[in-house]
Amino acid sequence: VYFSVPQLPFIDGSGPCRLFGAGGRWNSLSSGRMIAGHGHCPEGTPSWSLQSRGKSRADLWAFASLVAIEEGMQRHNWACDGDRFSPHGGPLMCTQFEGEPGCKIQPSRPLIFKTGRKDCATTLEKPYMAEEEEVHADEHFNGTMTVRFMEENFGFSAKETVAIMGAHTLGRFHQQQSGHKYVWTTDYQAFNNQYYRNIAGKDDWFFDDSNCTKVGDAWGNKGSAVWIAKMNQVYRTGAPIQWIQKKVVCPNCADRSYERGGRHAERLALDRDCCLNGVPEGAQCRPDGHGEPGSKASARDDDFSWGCEYSHFIFGRDESALGSDMGLMYKFDVDRRGFPSGCPGLQTFYPSSMRFSDWTCGIDGRPWLDDPDRVQSNWTRQACPAGCAKQDYRYHDDNLTLAEHVERFADDQAAWIEEFIPSMEKMIRNGYADEDLVVSWPRNEVGGMLDGMRGDD
Repeated sequence: VYFSVPQLPFIDGSGPCRLFGAGGRWNSLSSGRMIAGHGHCPEGTPSWSLQSRGKSRADLWAFASLVAIEEGMQRHNWACDGDRFSPHGGPLMCTQFEGEPGCKIQPSRPLIFKTGRKDCATTLEKPYMAEEEEVHADEHFNGTMTVRFMEENFGFSAKETVAIMGAHTLGRFHQQQSGHKYVWTTDYQAFNNQYYRNIAGKDDWFFDDSNCTKVGDAWGNKGSAVWIAKMNQVYRTGAPIQWIQKKVVCPNCADRSYERGGRHAERLALDRDCCLNGVPEGAQCRPDGHGEPGSKASARDDDFSWGCEYSHFIFGRDESALGSDMGLMYKFDVDRRGFPSGCPGLQTFYPSSMRFSDWTCGIDGRPWLDDPDRVQSNWTRQACPAGCAKQDYRYHDDNLTLAEHVERFADDQAAWIEEFIPSMEKMIRNGYADEDLVVSWPRNEVGGMLDGMRGDD
């Protein structure tokens, strides 16, 4: 039997017909790896399947979710060591702390996989088709709505809600299915705490090339974040609504990514000038404002909408978020169409308005200030941020607000993963009593399941 499978440390290769090739070795594909397949064992060789072992499709999907997390952690750790594509070839992963102490994600214990879930009985064509309609969250929820949904459907606290949402670090949006575009994080196949760093607005590098060039401000400081709201215009109202992050940084002068096309001629000319003329030694581009070498743009630049250090997106891989993500960090209201309100930078953002909440600041850092109704102000100089206050909701038995949980996880990756793992395990055993499920992994030293690992133990 010839398969290519994940090199998972907990798969034992000593049993009967397993997912191996001749000689009991793993078989790798030229790109990618299978996690499932079908084959016929030689006559007389014992064989088994998940179904024959009494495992359900629900168990399979729960298992697949844990495999994805473990694979994401491994990809992140490979990227920390400089292997940005992973040994088996994958999308480029540019991580913020590559090569630095504390980059790797190292949980104190493995994920616990339990089996015993039951598939729904159905009269539909396929046995995996459920007749009952699932309960879905609304991606436009604000923070308190998200907490309420997770409490009612999963028994989660506010802290568990914030912790589980970090799963959005993995994966990307699919416009045909959801109407949303782009990615949550540019390293979207690496499992880490970048989700929290983004929505908390932490200073970070801007990555937009294949070399993972760390683009910052003129003196090489990490760029500050500006969040805006945007209509994706799938529906007549302009919805669904997505949040997009801009970074206040130089053009990528090393890669000259501004030459790829799509920029307004005036902006393109300025990017070229900022990179090629008057650049001090040791600087990434010509600094704006007045300040000492090494100074941050936020301390000397009085206009983030224009100049050499200006706010712009990662074109094609914009770092974005849903309302339910942003609501954990920021306080805003939301109407039935999904439009956020209650923030000073969203006053001109509504169904019949322009597509971007920062329209006054223009597109690609080119202000629309030639319109007499649009005047320069402190808001436009700050690149027209949404400007929402921090989310101050505090759960009844919690000493931290939602925003404080987000900031804690943004600053401490190790603290987040220790909260995430039990939250994930709680989510995938939802609806089952402790005695309904049994531990299938991990095993103890003598080959049995870990002692005492039932329920919440």
